[in-house]
Amino acid sequence: MVLYGLDGCKRNAWVIAESDLEFRRIGFRIQSDLKSLFEAATNGDAILVIDVPIGLAHEARACDEACSSTPPAPACVRVHSAL
Repeated sequence: MVLYGLDGCKRNAWVIAESDLEFRRIGFRIQSDLKSLFEAATNGDAILVIDVPIGLAHEARACDEACSSTPPAPACVRVHSAL
């Protein structure tokens, strides 16, 4: 069994973290086609964990702006708007 964590990134691609279930080995890569990962999950050979934004705002949210300006680097790069 393989565990995959997916998060969207630039150029219509995904950052993929791959590990065994015991986290003994962890690797990272960028990939644009997720078909093989979804096939592995469908076959029961993998678990996919996908980061999905909770609603995409059409304007800046006050909570995002406050968080982005408050923490010192590098924590500030972890908070970003979906815009």
